Amino acid sequence: MQVSRISSQEFTSLYKDEPLIIVDVRTPIETRGEYLADSLFLPLQDITPNAFEQKLSAVSHVDKNEKVYLLCQRGIRADAAVKKLTALEYHHIVVIEGGLNALKANGLKAIKGKNIGLSLQHQIVIVSVLLFIIGAILGFIINWFFSVLSIFTVLNWCVFKVAKVNVIGVLLTKMPWNS
Repeated sequence: MQVSRISSQEFTSLYKDEPLIIVDVRTPIETRGEYLADSLFLPLQDITPNAFEQKLSAVSHVDKNEKVYLLCQRGIRADAAVKKLTALEYHHIVVIEGGLNALKANGLKAIKGKNIGLSLQHQIVIVSVLLFIIGAILGFIINWFFSVLSIFTVLNWCVFKVAKVNVIGVLLTKMPWNS
């Protein structure tokens, strides 16, 4: 498997000029809110080499040597998807830098769907803030042990900065409203 990166500006030019194979790895709620036309949807939590091959085989014109572009909201989950796909023998995987946010900033229009929920990014922020505040308040009022919630939240953000893995995000993708 060959892996490369493409800037949002380069991708925008290509997208306007020729048909591309795009695999969107965002959650179903996010893809229902907005998406690029003709994208294939395969959430990061469901990605395996077999699932990826099956999704691509549904598109009859896919050649195993053709470039497949991975899209997410900011580029981080696309990188995580590449790590899950290392067992693939074929395919040239291209990560779109900056994800959908960068594409929209470059003027590419996403199709608006029905937004029936919060994006994963917003869910992570809300849960993190609530855990931090609840842990601080309960730790001060009831028992210092509740401060562990606040410490967990801070450690989660530290791990995310270093390893690009957000534990709260991983847990939220398992929730029924994100499937």
